Amino acid sequence: MDKVIDRKIKLLKLLNSTEDFFPLSELANFIDLSVKTTIVELSDVKDYLAKWNDQIQLVKQKTNYKLIKKNTFNIEIVYSDLKQKTFFYLFYTTLFFEKHESSTAFSKNYFFSYSHFYKKKKGLSNYLKHFDLDFENDPLSIVGEEIKIRFFSYHFFWDHYESNKWPFLDIQPSSVKQQIKEAEELLELNLTELSRERMAYWIGIQKTRISTKHALPKINLFHEIARASTSYQRLLPWLKKIIATENSELNESEIRNELEFLYFIFFLIAQPQVTNRLIEEAQTKQLPDSNLYKQTQGYLNQFHQIFEVISTDESLLIEGSFFEALFYHRYLNDQFIFYLEFEEELQGIPSLFKEKFQAIYLAKKEESVSLDTRFYHYIQQLLSTIIESNHYRPRLYVNLLSKKGKIEETLLIKEIKKMPYNVEINKKAQELSDCIISDSIEIKANHATIFYWNSSPTQAEWKKLAQQLQQVEKTKIAQRSFLYNSK
Repeated sequence: MDKVIDRKIKLLKLLNSTEDFFPLSELANFIDLSVKTTIVELSDVKDYLAKWNDQIQLVKQKTNYKLIKKNTFNIEIVYSDLKQKTFFYLFYTTLFFEKHESSTAFSKNYFFSYSHFYKKKKGLSNYLKHFDLDFENDPLSIVGEEIKIRFFSYHFFWDHYESNKWPFLDIQPSSVKQQIKEAEELLELNLTELSRERMAYWIGIQKTRISTKHALPKINLFHEIARASTSYQRLLPWLKKIIATENSELNESEIRNELEFLYFIFFLIAQPQVTNRLIEEAQTKQLPDSNLYKQTQGYLNQFHQIFEVISTDESLLIEGSFFEALFYHRYLNDQFIFYLEFEEELQGIPSLFKEKFQAIYLAKKEESVSLDTRFYHYIQQLLSTIIESNHYRPRLYVNLLSKKGKIEETLLIKEIKKMPYNVEINKKAQELSDCIISDSIEIKANHATIFYWNSSPTQAEWKKLAQQLQQVEKTKIAQRSFLYNSK
């Protein structure tokens, strides 16, 4: 949303990715600027870091740059501080907290020229439309479906504060965290510290919306989840205590909606961390077939059978993530799935698994659907983490021929086995190998792919090797028509 700030964060993240020096030319290429402009950018970053001078510094050595920081320093604090200087942050916090400012008053308070302010405001409006949101100008306030406003606002504050600060200044964070511990004691749970932080932010979102007289309408999913869960009744006094706000004028129906919403959030966060589910199997069966949680259970049970997945702690964690993604897809929109740690590049997923997964996904649809959606890619990536991936990959026989010692060879084997391929190291039968990796240019082979290896590899060379193995895998699948057993 702010190119200048985004560029600084991008630079810092690159510099923080290694303890080595980066050449100026490489940094300029990375942020797509001229060398001269990059020098100015780096100078700005150096000056900006001065406020944490005893913790982190940008060091220059000729035309090379490197970030030095103490191990105890959390660089997320720097990213968060930068994000809070953007127009997006300043404007959206005004919208969310409803500071009763007009657009004109806002631009004057922050010394924005009319043309600059109008351009930024228009850009933000276009961005919010992706989430089905917009804003009123006089006074400034966010508009849209309440459920979407709350979820967008939660992710907005979580992203901008990185849980390092507390954005809800009228609410005491210590008392909120104490209340969360009370809920844990009531249900005999032990949430992670990150989960407590997430829950605290959600309570801040809800309290703020109630105090500014924005109540949530009834949402059947929340009502059904609360009714089916025995822990809802045990938590009810605690839930009522949380939403009690002096300035609220909620009617009985609105109070029930808010109680069920807060329990749903607690359910999303806590469910993956409990040994026994918050909704028992018998109660799940009594839910209507249209219920998202029941659909999640049915889909995952089918997935486990088809892909022969053994139930583990990891697969139970996946259940919570899958349900959350399905909720975002059905009740918000696919743009929100961006916030679920979605990765654009789906590396490491066996292509045969992709084909089988696609066939199953489409078989459940009564009409044609696009597979090029965030939801589809996200659940494909999510579910691929619990399959036995080697069942969906052809075995690659790799032969190592090195003039170096056994130590270098052992280290290379160790790194190759970390790659997402079904690799078997074949040291003797060169004629049976799919790929030969050698540090000698004298090696010749009639059929196998040869990869010439530098004994002191760079990151770029590791990437090239991964790409080479990926190509070998694709070729082998095509040539041998590698089949999988669907059973």
